[in-house]
Amino acid sequence: MQSAGTEEAKMGAGAVGPFDGMDGMDGMDGMDGMDGMVAAAAGPTGSWAQPRPIGLSPLPFGPGELRQGSGWPPRNILDPWPPRAAGTPWPDRAWTSYHHSITVMAEFVAYRPVGGEPPAWDAVLPNLADPWADGAVPTEPQVTDSTHFKALLARRAKAEDPALVLTDPATVERGLASEIEELALLIDFRPATLAEASVQASHILRYFEGVLSFNAASHPATVRLAAAAQRVAQFQAVYFKNIFRRTRPSMVSPRLLPPVDPPGHPSYPSGHATEAWMIALMLEQVMPRVVTVPRLPGGAAYPAVNRPLRRLAARIARNREMLGLHYPSDSAIGQSIAEASFPILLRCPSLGVVPARTFDGNGDPVKIPDPGRDADDLLNGAPAGLVGAARQEWGWP
Repeated sequence: MQSAGTEEAKMGAGAVGPFDGMDGMDGMDGMDGMDGMVAAAAGPTGSWAQPRPIGLSPLPFGPGELRQGSGWPPRNILDPWPPRAAGTPWPDRAWTSYHHSITVMAEFVAYRPVGGEPPAWDAVLPNLADPWADGAVPTEPQVTDSTHFKALLARRAKAEDPALVLTDPATVERGLASEIEELALLIDFRPATLAEASVQASHILRYFEGVLSFNAASHPATVRLAAAAQRVAQFQAVYFKNIFRRTRPSMVSPRLLPPVDPPGHPSYPSGHATEAWMIALMLEQVMPRVVTVPRLPGGAAYPAVNRPLRRLAARIARNREMLGLHYPSDSAIGQSIAEASFPILLRCPSLGVVPARTFDGNGDPVKIPDPGRDADDLLNGAPAGLVGAARQEWGWP
């Protein structure tokens, strides 16, 4: 097994694998077939980009008359048909989910915090630096507070063996060995789970759609909202991947031999974990409460960790570990990024959850109030925008 502190860094600095559909994220290019919004109207591939050939259609003719054909517009229309007005608005329903998700991502990166608001999108993970960089000897608080993967490895090893010294570089290697051992124990699950994991590689939303059998035809706003959540999560994951540049597990240990090629981008955080958790958190705000926050027989809510959508997100992330493509710490930090980024996503104007930001006399933005939540952490009130439209699809008042 290679070293966490040296070999991962060296290999992470170069190419880490063949192009594979961006860790399941380039499946967004088809947005799980959502771009057609109504697959039946869009053709068998569910895409708006279907050809529409224009030929030479025969014009009416009588006996002995010259037989003529015409393209479009018909050549026998002498006065051109008038166009609609120049200000004809673009219908929101005509957006593809894929392209609309990019507009929401633009709103996401434009967010800037004021006062006690959530941090900027690129600050949702604090303390990114490697505590052991350049031979440094960190303090325990530096390791405890760090979000670098080496710190997570050290904390894992310390939790398993309290006698270890948290700041010792050897503790990092013990943590890596522990993660590799866990991944090796998952190999036996591959035959029974490979088909599921293969679909989830590029069609994460398809599994969430199965929870209550919805799709772009039945719940277009819900699908568009989920697509926006997935796009933002994808952006966040790749941004932090480029900072940490952690090598894939199968490039560290030959024991793992994944059944598919490792993706062509770094391992930490897991893009699948980030996307799945962001989708789950967003769908919880619009799908029926009886599903998103189910109740135990005594009336108490299930623990948040056991809510159906969250269990599905955890399952999708775990399946990537089972394939040998991600470490458990990749999944953990992906969940953290989704949870920290979600409040920013809720502030995107297209979602209609919070009022538009105003500006003071100096042109500086004024703090946006936190959206109200109930005891189950669901949004109060009747949001407008995309969240409101999605709730209406599920029968919210």
